[in-house]
Amino acid sequence: MASVEDERKLEVEQVALRERDSDDDEISYDSGWRAWSTVVGAWLMNFSNMGAVNTFGVYQDFYVREYLTNYSASDIAWIGGMQPFLVLGLGLAVGKPFDMGYFRHLVILGWLLNIFSLFMLSLAKPQQYYAIFLSQGVGVGLGLGCIFLPTHGIIALHFQKKRSLAMGLAFSGASAGSLVLPIMVNHLLHGPLGFANGVRVFASVAAVTQLCGICLMRGKEKRKSTAPPASLLHFFREVHYVFAVAGQFFIFLAIFFPVYYIQLDAIRHGIPSSLAYIIIALMGAASVPGRILPNFLADKLGVINMMLVCGVCSGIMILSMLGIQSSSSAGTSAIVIAIFYGFFSGALFALGPTMMASLARDVHEVGIRCGVGFVFMGIGALLGSPINGWLLGSEYAWWKAIAFSTILMLAGTACLVVPRTVVGRRKNSRYV
Repeated sequence: MASVEDERKLEVEQVALRERDSDDDEISYDSGWRAWSTVVGAWLMNFSNMGAVNTFGVYQDFYVREYLTNYSASDIAWIGGMQPFLVLGLGLAVGKPFDMGYFRHLVILGWLLNIFSLFMLSLAKPQQYYAIFLSQGVGVGLGLGCIFLPTHGIIALHFQKKRSLAMGLAFSGASAGSLVLPIMVNHLLHGPLGFANGVRVFASVAAVTQLCGICLMRGKEKRKSTAPPASLLHFFREVHYVFAVAGQFFIFLAIFFPVYYIQLDAIRHGIPSSLAYIIIALMGAASVPGRILPNFLADKLGVINMMLVCGVCSGIMILSMLGIQSSSSAGTSAIVIAIFYGFFSGALFALGPTMMASLARDVHEVGIRCGVGFVFMGIGALLGSPINGWLLGSEYAWWKAIAFSTILMLAGTACLVVPRTVVGRRKNSRYV
């Protein structure tokens, strides 16, 4: 009888081993060409995609002062807010197909939508708000939304022990894009090429960069799970998960305010355009170490711990924007704020998906659980910029928008204390 049971156990172990080896043929963990090639591909995708989202501050200034002068800053901010809303808000719709194995289908679809929409944007004429909103806000947002979650979700499947570091390296592509692309777009929009040809040049760069990224990323085309289907209702019965989602919502209501408005703020306070045009680029440059170093430390000190630190520091930097005044030191103040905010906010961008993935009970929940969180992050990103534009008004009351964003950033960070406490007790560790 014992020999029969031993034979059955051996058969089960062999089946499990075959399944694991089959999986390993598709996905390696923490090492190997396929894993790190995926990180490089995700870096290129983030360079073009999230770098473009963070470049909207250049467009915001250009539209307000030159191209859409018949519309208020709040009206124009809806264009910029729609992009991150769809990038993140599509997470719930994209998460399920991703978990089913349609990784490459999603990124190719997103690439086609994104490039098509950028070329359509180049056809928009001055004061054609609807055309710019539909192409740059909706079209580009939908394209990037199909790309964002699969790009980072597949890294979560390739890495376990080094997941935070891998995510940080991939997200540093967005920082590099935020350094290079604002300078490029400023020169294109204000140079001899003009708006139409400048956008076409940008679209061509994006097309090539994203295509290279798609070719480098590696993932499992079909994934089979024996785990029970993920239940959204179950997610929202977890108090710590609810507070994590709420925290991300409040943070993303505030996080884009300096990104979208600091260039306009600088110019309105008399800083020369030649200096104001590089402020967003400096913010992007500072976010390169911000997306790598805190993620490296997160693997040792805990991802939620690092988010708490970076959230508080980001709130302080937003509040410091009150120091940008019409004086000889205004340029220095704006540069210092941009550099420090770029570092700490860059860390929040990179740590957020890692935190949401860490709350998954099973690897097959990564896509859907991250997707739910991304929806609320996207709603926050959609509403935050227009609300700030409305608070500014025609008289540019900067203190109102700064106070609003500071309070929300700190409130969102405070919400993360709950998942930090619950998960810390569950793991009996302070490093969560």
